[in-house]
Amino acid sequence: NFGGDASQGQTEYNLVSGVSNPFGGGSSFKIFTSAAALEQGAAGLDTQLPNPSSQCIQPPITNSSTPPYCPTNLGSYPDPISLRTALATSPNVAFVNLEKQAGLPNVLNMAYRLGLRHTMTSNQHGHDPEPASNDPFVNQPQIQAFHNDLGFTLGSSQVSPLEMANVVATLKSGGMWCPPNPIMSITDRNGKPVPVHALPCEQVVSPQVANALLDGMSQDTVSGTSAQAAKAAGWSRPDVGKTGTTQENKSVAFVGGVNNYAVASMVFADDAKPRPICPGHPVVGASYGCSHAFGGSVAAPPYFQAFNKILAGQPNQPVPGADPAFLQAHPHGDTVPFVMLQKTADAQQALKKAGYPSTVHTVPGSLDSKGTIIGETPMGNIKKGTTITLYASDGSITPATP
Repeated sequence: NFGGDASQGQTEYNLVSGVSNPFGGGSSFKIFTSAAALEQGAAGLDTQLPNPSSQCIQPPITNSSTPPYCPTNLGSYPDPISLRTALATSPNVAFVNLEKQAGLPNVLNMAYRLGLRHTMTSNQHGHDPEPASNDPFVNQPQIQAFHNDLGFTLGSSQVSPLEMANVVATLKSGGMWCPPNPIMSITDRNGKPVPVHALPCEQVVSPQVANALLDGMSQDTVSGTSAQAAKAAGWSRPDVGKTGTTQENKSVAFVGGVNNYAVASMVFADDAKPRPICPGHPVVGASYGCSHAFGGSVAAPPYFQAFNKILAGQPNQPVPGADPAFLQAHPHGDTVPFVMLQKTADAQQALKKAGYPSTVHTVPGSLDSKGTIIGETPMGNIKKGTTITLYASDGSITPATP
């Protein structure tokens, strides 16, 4: 609803593709921790993860005054718990432990790699970083600001709904990220093709990592957090999913996909005085007097309702199974350094030092990113000596004036 009256639910920004959800994706961000852990060999789908009901965990970088991060589980869970079961039932403590084990920088980079390109380069408020601010979550992009914050895996920072759907599209494409772009072609008035500038697709994780994660996400609608809503909708198709609910129930999410579709269903409080979301018909915001909403109870039902109609009469497509090598924790070989967002010379030097030759192609990019690497392929578990292709911004795209 476009307009300037927030009290009427009006906004002047792109709710779908912008970094518009002010409360975050909640536990749907556990996808990034899982992907990083699988790639690093820190866990396999059947690995048993420590999962006490609550735990205080020291962040990676500590000194005498650094407070621990103290997550708690909402509800009763096994301790330990397998990664496969954890993806379906979403305990917090297991994933914060796994995030630290996989390496917080690896988790942050994975979020960017899989599709949160604009989200991770925006600050926590969804805007360009503001250097004049003293708040690191305002003056830095999220990919830097969360470098020592274990709360990232619980998804409390502003996020783009479109980019969350793009994450699932990457996984369902065998780890191949492509920029989300609804334009197939453009022609001028004479019927001649007009070039459409878009970044080339990138192999951001191996097909084995992508398929293992899809396998791990395949139980959410069967025995996990959205199973009750799936049953109520008569849903029985094989699919993948991950729900999320943020603090105070101000944002809920279902991120997943079925057949050739990737989906992000998000419901969040978007008015001048955000309140917790309450389930019902319609969904409303209220401070008291309701049973608070969750991703499985509010964000998942629209997905089931829509795709029961969209896929009516169409055959099921199976979810890929995990390679046996990704069922238990063990190393999967060399890993290409993440060099995106670095200057070209620095990126090539880092790759060379790690044993990877590289080639650089210049592509259209924003003026403020000129000479910066904005694409890298392939990434993940790649044998040393493999040539890595880098895409550097030419600075030809001038940012739009607000």
